[in-house]
Amino acid sequence: MKMGIPKTWWLKGFLPMLMLLMAGTSTGLLVDTTDMCDILRVIDCNHHYHSNGDETVCCTDGKTYKNKCWYVQAKCDNIRLEPMHSGACTEEDKNPRSNMTSTNFTTDIPEAAQTIDNFTLTQEFCADPRPCPSDLNPICGNNRIFYVNLCDFNKAKCKVPDLEKIGLSDCKSTGVTRAFIEKFKRRRNRTKGSGK
Repeated sequence: MKMGIPKTWWLKGFLPMLMLLMAGTSTGLLVDTTDMCDILRVIDCNHHYHSNGDETVCCTDGKTYKNKCWYVQAKCDNIRLEPMHSGACTEEDKNPRSNMTSTNFTTDIPEAAQTIDNFTLTQEFCADPRPCPSDLNPICGNNRIFYVNLCDFNKAKCKVPDLEKIGLSDCKSTGVTRAFIEKFKRRRNRTKGSGK
């Protein structure tokens, strides 16, 4: 019996990245959040997302979200949605003072707490040891290296924060094309060998 990586293994690295992007944090990651939201909306957060401990969060809409998956799905529908605190919402959270708007609520969250939360999420993605999917969607970095896809590029960016995306034609003239193709073939062969 072959034991492979579950098809949703990438979700833990994907959610933190989306949360950073949707929070307006400049991560340097080149990702279309609309595409990510389309993917995330079809995920069954009860069965296909595995929480990392208690992820319950109370948000500015006065609702409690069971985990990051539920929060991110709601954030896709309401870009202004922000976490107020960890844990379930209290009655006061559910019934904000009438003169407060959701925009004002966001300013009540200390900036340092937001930064710490975003830093943690970035670290989760960068420290995740699981390999990126082998889907071929090449990206060229300003270091003139081809990356198999956006995930590979972003993992490299974890180590080289100044890494930026440039046109694919700029990589063609550097002679690294053959190395890129070999890297992709090796990854694809490993994937086939693992029963995916």
